Amino acid sequence: MKKKCAIIGAGASGLVAAIEAARKGADVTVFEKNSKCGRKLLATGNGRCNITNTSLGLEHFHSNNMDVIKLILGGFDTKSCIEYFKNIGLEIIQTDGGKCFPMSLQARSVVELLVFTCKKLGVHILLDNEVLHVKSESDKFAIKLAQEIQYFDSVLIASGSIASPSLGSSESGLEFARGFGHKIYPTFASLVQLITKKDLKSVSGAKLFCGVSVVAQGQIINRYEGDVLFTNYGLSGLAILDASKEVALRLGKLECVEISLDLFPRFSKEALRGLFQKRLKSFHDMPLLKWFEGVMNHKIAKLLLDELGLDPNASLDSKTLNRLVHTCKRLNFEIKETKGSTSAEVMAGGVALDEIDPKTMASKKIKGLYFSGEVLDVDGDCGGYNLHFAWASGIKAGQAMAR
Repeated sequence: MKKKCAIIGAGASGLVAAIEAARKGADVTVFEKNSKCGRKLLATGNGRCNITNTSLGLEHFHSNNMDVIKLILGGFDTKSCIEYFKNIGLEIIQTDGGKCFPMSLQARSVVELLVFTCKKLGVHILLDNEVLHVKSESDKFAIKLAQEIQYFDSVLIASGSIASPSLGSSESGLEFARGFGHKIYPTFASLVQLITKKDLKSVSGAKLFCGVSVVAQGQIINRYEGDVLFTNYGLSGLAILDASKEVALRLGKLECVEISLDLFPRFSKEALRGLFQKRLKSFHDMPLLKWFEGVMNHKIAKLLLDELGLDPNASLDSKTLNRLVHTCKRLNFEIKETKGSTSAEVMAGGVALDEIDPKTMASKKIKGLYFSGEVLDVDGDCGGYNLHFAWASGIKAGQAMAR
């Protein structure tokens, strides 16, 4: 008799888990509260779906138990991930920074082929079916739906987090885990935009490659590099998203948390001063704003001159030059708050990893219960890391729950 397996959530980890469990001969049912599979998956990578990265070092992942992440990822590297998707019909291309995308550059391709493979293997995908409650009864699990209760031999909670609720996300998985007695680390927005105390509407839309430092109480906590997008509420862009977790951890606990931007990360302070001095000799009579536009985005140039209280029509002198160099290398913005779960790509925190078997993703508390993906206390940097963890954990869970 086939083992009956239930998977709660038709997202990234839930779909690969369904495929693996079905391949192992299980009778698999996927419950999805939304009207379509993979809604968040469709939005990842700006709709292109960054499925993995060629650099999968542990420094790109975050958790309260890093040792367990290492074990979960073991045996499923970039090559394994690419081969996995090639085997279901998806060709992969690599772009700058080691990011790997479907050749179509459409997240839709990933979702369509995962769903096609599930159906080909006989997986039952029940859309518009929200699981209201999960209960362990003797050697079975009772899954309560709006109109009925269904029974299964094993259950995988792969329902993600509350990040981006407009895409149908919820915290139901954490509620189910809590009901089974699992420890939950408090969740907070990660990979999220930052709201500055200073009004940046005047520079909204400007985008620069910057060095980004998180500064708390005057001390540099961590440094990143990448695109920074100025918005009408504050700061966005890949480097800001990567820095956002360090900011979120400290907001409300410290008096002052800042983002410090190095607008010329490829220049040392001395090299930048040398460039400016050379330009000063050549263009000493040029109005300051025009002079600055020769090396900098127009909107940012105006912002810098405003910050320093300088007349854009004045000429540049050596004293002013030194002030410009200093500010270009350290332009600070105090952070008021993050944009929160409504805008976050992922949530940090979740089900504690020390209560999960990293070889199988099984609960150490309840036999037959499994977890995968973002419901767990794991979050990654931008660049395909969160999806790679979803694939790795979902595949392990699907294979194990079918045994």
